[in-house]
Amino acid sequence: MHAVPAIAFLAAALLCSLVSRLLLINAAHAVSTRWLFTVLFAPFGPFVFGLKFREAAKSSWYFRMIVGPLVLLFFLDGGNAASIRSLASLGKSNVVQASAGNTNFPVPTAPAKPTATPTPAAKLAAAKPATPATPTPAVAAAISKMADALPVLSAAERLEANRREFARLAEWYDNLKHERGYLRKGDSDAIDAYNAEAAQYQAALQLAKTEQTALAKLTAKK
Repeated sequence: MHAVPAIAFLAAALLCSLVSRLLLINAAHAVSTRWLFTVLFAPFGPFVFGLKFREAAKSSWYFRMIVGPLVLLFFLDGGNAASIRSLASLGKSNVVQASAGNTNFPVPTAPAKPTATPTPAAKLAAAKPATPATPTPAVAAAISKMADALPVLSAAERLEANRREFARLAEWYDNLKHERGYLRKGDSDAIDAYNAEAAQYQAALQLAKTEQTALAKLTAKK
């Protein structure tokens, strides 16, 4: 079970504050129209009304008392300015375009570990021309499996398989984006696991895009 995200406490605090304000406005309107305008527009109007009509304002007082602990829980749970900005994006669509993918996936990094001072031998090795990077065993195996599978598939079958792969990647991306909201800065193990899965997603995305480009060229020749 996932922990409650910090943004949930902030949203609850804002909701309680809004309810408290509405109850106070309703209580002021029940007393008189003059007090209603005082609460709405006068500086410190709600505070003065609460002091003068304690019984009428009691219902809103309970919700105001909840706001403070909820805000405290927000910061204790790792809430920050980025969490506040993400509240504005609630309800927006997270659908990923299957044809384009996402090559700039935001991956949080674990705290940097101190590095030792390079020795003269290490500096000499670094000065040598770098050799071409080789794919990881997992990526190489995936490419090998794809290369073996391509000859037995027709162009139509490859197009359908590529379409299904992008649909799977879009769902995978949504899951990663959802999981990222639960990461905490100090949880190195969770961040490492998330980074590993995000790297697998990027490798699968590049393979799917490579296949998509090959299919586009194949279709153009016909």
